[in-house]
Amino acid sequence: MKVSFVELQVAPELALVVAVDRILGIAADALYAAQPEHYDNGEHLSLRTIIAGHIVRDISDLRRVLARYHREVAAELPRERDADLDLPF
Repeated sequence: MKVSFVELQVAPELALVVAVDRILGIAADALYAAQPEHYDNGEHLSLRTIIAGHIVRDISDLRRVLARYHREVAAELPRERDADLDLPF
């Protein structure tokens, strides 16, 4: 997820949205690295591996929500070429 300077000027909360999205991505990568057997599709997965899989799916869902929020905010922002014409206050 990328946020332009103009988007940050008008909606500074998007900086936090991007930061949370990146942290969640790192957390999901770390869980996958710590639980490589999650990829095996075996029938005898440990409870720890099953929980890690649920957490990764929840992270994916939350990242989709953050992306949708970003799209909604971005849709309400003035176009970049028009941003210089209007002051945000």
